[in-house]
Amino acid sequence: MNKFLRYSFALLLACVGFSAQAQEQVIWQEDWSAYDATVDPATVNPGVYFFEGTVYNEDGSIKSGTKFYDANLAGGEAPELLIAKNGGSFAVNIVFEGDAPSEMTLSWKANKALTVEILDGGTVGEISNSGNDYSCPVTFVANENNSMTIKFKMAGSANARFDNAKLATGQGKKPAGLSYGTSSRTVTIGADDNVFPELQNNNNLPVTYSSSVTDVATIDADGVITLVAPGKTVIKAEFAGNDEYEAGYAQYELTVKEGADPNAKGGVNNPYTVSEALEVINALENGATTSDKFYVKGYVVGTPDIQKKDDGTFYGNANFYIADEANGTTTLYCYRLKGLENANIESEDYIKEGDKLVVVGQFQKYVKDEVVTPEVKNGNIVSIEGGGTPDPGIPTVESQPVLKFTANGQWASYTFNKADFKAAVVTGFRIEYADMTGVDQNGGTSAALFNILVNSAETHLGKDWAGNDAQVPNKTSYKNAGFTPENTVFEGDFAEFVATDDPDTTCPTIGQFALQSCASGNSVVIKKVVFILSDGSEILPEYKGDDWGGGAYTIEDVTGISNINATPNTNGAIYNLAGQRVDENYRGIVIKNGKKVMQ
Repeated sequence: MNKFLRYSFALLLACVGFSAQAQEQVIWQEDWSAYDATVDPATVNPGVYFFEGTVYNEDGSIKSGTKFYDANLAGGEAPELLIAKNGGSFAVNIVFEGDAPSEMTLSWKANKALTVEILDGGTVGEISNSGNDYSCPVTFVANENNSMTIKFKMAGSANARFDNAKLATGQGKKPAGLSYGTSSRTVTIGADDNVFPELQNNNNLPVTYSSSVTDVATIDADGVITLVAPGKTVIKAEFAGNDEYEAGYAQYELTVKEGADPNAKGGVNNPYTVSEALEVINALENGATTSDKFYVKGYVVGTPDIQKKDDGTFYGNANFYIADEANGTTTLYCYRLKGLENANIESEDYIKEGDKLVVVGQFQKYVKDEVVTPEVKNGNIVSIEGGGTPDPGIPTVESQPVLKFTANGQWASYTFNKADFKAAVVTGFRIEYADMTGVDQNGGTSAALFNILVNSAETHLGKDWAGNDAQVPNKTSYKNAGFTPENTVFEGDFAEFVATDDPDTTCPTIGQFALQSCASGNSVVIKKVVFILSDGSEILPEYKGDDWGGGAYTIEDVTGISNINATPNTNGAIYNLAGQRVDENYRGIVIKNGKKVMQ
């Protein structure tokens, strides 16, 4: 801490020139290291430091507002200054001796954005920040007192923590700019909705992670946290410093709570029925909310309200009712629940009437205008059965017809909606056709039997993966390639069909997949069209007919090819939510064939 605020420019000139790092000359700095929560800010450097927003008790002690704070939310070492919300401020008056420098840099640490102004003697440039580290250029304007008054103010509705303020000239090291964006977080062992703060490291600096109490939680070299036992620990990310950046760190206190007994009533393995949940909620005081979260199973009754903004985009949650029977009249309201794995809901048909769900959230006896509504809130959907959004690998098509082409230029098209396969993407395709040995193709040449087109702009407005109309680039590929009389299978990938404006460049934008016959007076039979997914499974795209025109072909088999099961082993191993293998006699939510179900 530097309490001597008179600055000699002659001293600066005498010190410059030793090294690049020595060129930085500190004019004023403050880190509050000499003060604690008992010190009245009004007694600190009176006439030089000015504090606004302090609230006092009747005995004159500090109650709240602008005060010293024994924590390091701003990112520096404790203590630090708490600047009160809605107008609290700190100001410093700096008097120069001799000629003052015209250009300086002001820097500080804060967990909230502050407004900065020069009350007298200068102007402030644009503020920039990296994490909790802020800085801005300051220009001195000569005045009668040869001084400058700088004011930091919190205009927002939350308190700000402020530390390590510095006014300097020259070039010093850059701040590391690390931040977790919070001072604390509480998580629960075994919960599926735990969210850990993410480290903001905009400068991509190498950091070392640590946990102060490894018996509570550990953290690996990549920042992945493993919960061990109930308690508290400090999670820290630290940068050692280098020639360009100062050493720095970011940390937060992690509180780990004991998880609920998964086998207890309302636990993950023993959800309440709707009737049981209503009994618990009705016993609460009006307006009361449980601190714990509970699991409830039931059927969706009525049309779910998938929440949307005015611009049509999704909020990510849904309101809906569940009951113990598919058409039950005794219902429980589920208020703004998110989707599986606490992910945002971004589809109109994510869940629908009749779906069997398990949900988790806090119970509340909500009261408004004397109307009591039992509800589940602050939670998410745990499992979906009987409809809604299919899990990866669940086909939506039951069969395909066998098609016989007899003329050049005949078309058949298929569709596939990636939105039905959340965790997989289409990477390739396979077309199975009859043995054409001896068939004279295309006037005796060895040309292919078919051209393949995807979302051709020639006659069709394509669909994006969400099923929305989207004019995509004309994608025509595999033309006259690969189909020969000697083979019965043609395989290809979709690399050439990836639209450049598709945000997910790992898969094509498929609305229509079309085959154009090149046969000239010969019979060509397509037995099956298969799409191959990134997880190795296969599905049948939906046959759409000859809606691109080009003449009629014949359908040889109206019953067609049976559906391909995208999950190879339908009787595979069963696991509980802790990852332990269980058998068919296990009761609770399990992972079976790649999806969560209740058994």
